[in-house]
Amino acid sequence: EQCSTLASELEIATDDAEHLRSELAKALVAKDELIVLTARAEKLQRKVDQAAPAAAKLKTMKEQCSTLASELELATGEAERLRAFLAETRVAETDVESSSSTA
Repeated sequence: EQCSTLASELEIATDDAEHLRSELAKALVAKDELIVLTARAEKLQRKVDQAAPAAAKLKTMKEQCSTLASELELATGEAERLRAFLAETRVAETDVESSSSTA
């Protein structure tokens, strides 16, 4: 009877040990996957860090382009006003010359 009880306990302990071995194997696989993912994350972070100066430079360039576009718009408006003034001046000169030649 005692042998039978011990045999049952041994069988249960053996099943538990196999289950624990299986869980340990899964944990080791998960650990390996975590190591790989951590390495990938570190590599991606390095790439992000390396790209940061270029991203900052690009942002500055975009701001400069926006400023230049605004300045160009202002200059274009001023050029149009100067063209209009020049046209008016030419008309006025032509009127003055016409009236001088008839006088």
